[in-house]
Amino acid sequence: MLSLKRTIAISGAFAALAGLAPIASAGTQHAFYLDKTCAEDSSELGYFCTVEHSDFKWIPAGTEIHYAAIPNLDPYEVQAATIIVSNGSTTGVCDWRYPAGPVLATCTFGAGSGRLAQFRLVVHVTTDASDVWYWNGTYGVGNSVPNANGIARRPTRPNRGDLAMRSRRSLLTVVMAGLWAASAVPALASDSGTVEAQVTVATPCIIVTPASADFGTLPFSSPISLSQGLQPIQLQNCGTAGEQLYTRGTDASVGPTAIWALVPATCTGTLNQFALKAKDDSNTGPNVDLTTTDQFLETVAGGGNALTNRIDLTMPCAGSDGIGETLTFQAIFTATF
Repeated sequence: MLSLKRTIAISGAFAALAGLAPIASAGTQHAFYLDKTCAEDSSELGYFCTVEHSDFKWIPAGTEIHYAAIPNLDPYEVQAATIIVSNGSTTGVCDWRYPAGPVLATCTFGAGSGRLAQFRLVVHVTTDASDVWYWNGTYGVGNSVPNANGIARRPTRPNRGDLAMRSRRSLLTVVMAGLWAASAVPALASDSGTVEAQVTVATPCIIVTPASADFGTLPFSSPISLSQGLQPIQLQNCGTAGEQLYTRGTDASVGPTAIWALVPATCTGTLNQFALKAKDDSNTGPNVDLTTTDQFLETVAGGGNALTNRIDLTMPCAGSDGIGETLTFQAIFTATF
């Protein structure tokens, strides 16, 4: 099932900011803000945080955020963060490897449970001299659910007949269980013991290094000579279970205006088109032309590194727009079970 996801994006000039994108559409993105204060506790990392103000009604003031180490990773660099609300929760990954500031970390949350089952969030973390911590970013609430084949489908609502039948079956089950218990349990003195048990459901986890990439200054392509650049990357499964990686890209923009369209092949007779490819150096592993739709990349074992280790850029054909401009775009990687 593709119900749990973690998404990371590479950022920078000729790259992009972190993003969150499930295989099915995650719906419209909205601005997100909260501030919180933190206090010591007896947990593994020694602290938890409480939301003081939030502009998202499902994560109100008083909501607690708890932090935990991720196996085999330095907890001072990467942590798991869990947001707990009255009817649900979601767990994400916070990457603290931002030495230059003012952003201290980026936290990425995939679909959670209960009220937060379709909630996805990416925030930048900052703080001030009064030890108030700020989360600013974007969120989306999914409007479709992937089925077992990864094809988006809308949830269906049971009709009244189905609900009535389920209610009658549930009542009959309870009554029969009560009658069986009354007849099967002997009327003798007894004692009992209890085993307190719990289980934690694994969540997909991916770390992309570096957090930004700059392809530098490149000329336009020509039909007989393509202008290309590459940037090395590392994709690490920071969870304990195997997971599937998907990838997609975005169009290239100057500010809010899209200039180049992302296509599988460029300089084929149409201007203002560029191409991105995710692959490995050996040319024997993954080799995927990025589009604006998620595509399967590879499967990565728990705690392992992906074979994919570079992103290739092919510039648009001569005559395209953008001369002298710095364009930004995203290469996005999604981890799912």
